[in-house]
Amino acid sequence: MTPLSYPVDDARYSVALDRIVIASQTNNTLHVYDPRTNEDTPIQLPAGLPQVPAGEYGGLYLGLSPDGLKAVVADGSWVVYVDLVTASVLGQWNESPNPQFQFLFQGVAVGNDGYAYAYANAGYSLLSVNLSTGALSGTAHVSYANYYYSLLSASPDGTTLYALDGAPQSDGWLWSARPMGGQFGGVSRSTMPTCGTPWVSRDGTRIFSGCGPTFGTAVGTQDGGALPAGPVLQVAPAQPETSDGGDEPYADPPIFWLDDPSNGSPVAAVGMDPNAPNQHSGAVALALYNPSTLALESTVAAPLIPYGGVSHPSVPAYVFYDASGANRYELVAAGEGASAVWAVASF
Repeated sequence: MTPLSYPVDDARYSVALDRIVIASQTNNTLHVYDPRTNEDTPIQLPAGLPQVPAGEYGGLYLGLSPDGLKAVVADGSWVVYVDLVTASVLGQWNESPNPQFQFLFQGVAVGNDGYAYAYANAGYSLLSVNLSTGALSGTAHVSYANYYYSLLSASPDGTTLYALDGAPQSDGWLWSARPMGGQFGGVSRSTMPTCGTPWVSRDGTRIFSGCGPTFGTAVGTQDGGALPAGPVLQVAPAQPETSDGGDEPYADPPIFWLDDPSNGSPVAAVGMDPNAPNQHSGAVALALYNPSTLALESTVAAPLIPYGGVSHPSVPAYVFYDASGANRYELVAAGEGASAVWAVASF
C-alpha cells in the first residue's frame, strides 16, 4: 500500500511502459507511476487547466495512444498531447473559443488515425481533434446513438471506437465504429441492450459493459454490422431507479471499472459488491471472475489507507493488471472529493 500525494481525476494503464498513467488537477500534472518501485514521473500540463472537482463537467479526462507511449488529456478548454517516454508535451491547444468543446462529458479515446475523440456538452456531440494541428471538428452521430454519458473506449490497436447510448442506468445499445480521419465508418450495434461503460479486453476480442453483458467485437466494413452477445458477468442485483431531480430516473451501473488481461487471469471489476443483497447497501468491492465462464470467483476487501496516524477504510476506484497479466494494482481512495486520500495497492 503506497499513499499518493495527489488526488486522481482519471487513470489508465500503459502496457508498453508497464506504468499507471494518472491525470490530476493538483498542479495540473500527469503522472507516470511505476507501481513496483513507486517511482513517479510528473509531467506538467498547461497552467490554464481549470480546477474543477473530478468527475464534474470540466474535469480532466485521459486517453492513451494505441502504442501506450503517448497520452491525451482533455478538459473543458484544453487538449494536451503528451509523450510519456520523454515526459514532454508534444502539443497543447486551447479549444475554449469553440463553444462545441465546452463542458466535456467523460471519455477521451485515441484512434490509430492521428485523432483524439471526445464527448462534449453541445448537443451531446462527438468531437475529433487532429493531434498534429489541434484542429477541432464535430463528427456525425453513429446512427441514432446519442452518446449520453458513456465512456468512450478504443480497441487496443486503435482501429475501433466503442460507446454506449442511453444514460448509465437505462437500457441502451453498444456501438462500434472505425475512426477514419476524424470521421466514422463500419458502424455496428450490439444484438442486445445494456448500460454503463464499455471496456475492451487486452486482446481486443471481448467488450464488457457496466451492467454485466459482454459482446464479441465483430465489426462490419459497412453500416449495419452486429456485435454478438456473450456471457454475462454476475453483478449486484439491480437497484430500483430513483429520481435524480432531472427528467430521468437514476441508478449507478453495477460495474465502475474493469480489466481483462486475456491471459487466463481472472477478469477484475470494481463496482457494487455482487454479494450484497442489493445496490442500496452502497458496498463497493473488487470482484474477480472466471476468464472463460465469467462466473464470480471471489471478492477482495479494500485495504486500509494510513494517514494522519490512523488507518482509514478505502474504496476501490480503478483496477489494472500489469503487462504480464500476473500482478494486479488498485487505485483506492479514503474520503471524498478534493479531501480524499488516494493510494496504490498491489495484489
